[in-house]
Amino acid sequence: MALNLLDRISAKSAELTKSERKIAAAVLEDPALTVTENIAQLAKRAQVSEPTVYRFCKTFGTDGYPDFKLALSAELNTERYAPRERVKAGDSVEDVASKVIGSNVAALNELGRSLDYTVIARCIDLISQARRILIAAEGLSRPAGLLFYARMQRLGLACELAPDSALLSLSAASLRPAELLIAVSSSGQNRAVIHALQQAQQGGAALIAFCPRESDMAQCGALNLYCPKSGAGSEENFSARFALMNLMQIVLSGVMLRRADSVRDLKERLEAAQGSAYLPSAAELEAQAAAQAQAVAQQNSDRELKAGEPISAITWPF
Repeated sequence: MALNLLDRISAKSAELTKSERKIAAAVLEDPALTVTENIAQLAKRAQVSEPTVYRFCKTFGTDGYPDFKLALSAELNTERYAPRERVKAGDSVEDVASKVIGSNVAALNELGRSLDYTVIARCIDLISQARRILIAAEGLSRPAGLLFYARMQRLGLACELAPDSALLSLSAASLRPAELLIAVSSSGQNRAVIHALQQAQQGGAALIAFCPRESDMAQCGALNLYCPKSGAGSEENFSARFALMNLMQIVLSGVMLRRADSVRDLKERLEAAQGSAYLPSAAELEAQAAAQAQAVAQQNSDRELKAGEPISAITWPF
């Protein structure tokens, strides 16, 4: 299936020049805004020259900026890029379900268009090889950080999640080279997390930040994995964090493959440790009882009564 314009821009981003990547990022971040801008406005937003924008448009098969905007506008009018609708008074259950799912799908589409596979590959390598990993996640982004922490433990990695901002500051200040800080914020503006990034950088640690593109956190010198920014409403906040967790899952899946051989010897112990936290199911209990009964029967068969020997008691399973 042929890729549409936004998908082609996303797929080709790693091959573009530095200036063209700035334009691609600006277009992918807000396609609807791009359609309303003139060439000077887009050039200013992307911090490039107008001739660079013109060459960018030609690269993707259009005859200049007006033709590029027409192609982009036509794409945005398709069902895939339908505007998000907020839940409002008077909505039916079907309306609410459709709007919430539509908002999540839109957030995932936005995430897919903004992925930088080169950065993702570098992050996978850093996480897979780090001697020590500290996760910084505060406020409403903390559940996402906790999920990431739990998955990292499942992979047998030396990982920490500071319980509060004071201990986060101490832990970040103790990081050294060959160690890693992973910052998580769907707003990109959390003061404690940004401070932790700055402290870890002073110690020579590697930095990864899950954050929106236009945020203070994105300016902290980390390898940035961009996620949609939280909105003003609860639905937008949920959709942004839903996309954030999907971005984390992409990275974790890569780490799982990258670390497969090094944790092979831990696999059984990790699975047993995880399983011990849960009650067995009815089927598992039934299987355990059957196994015990079989073991008892086998034990009794081995103690068959023989003539001339003392009569010993048996353990009967019924």
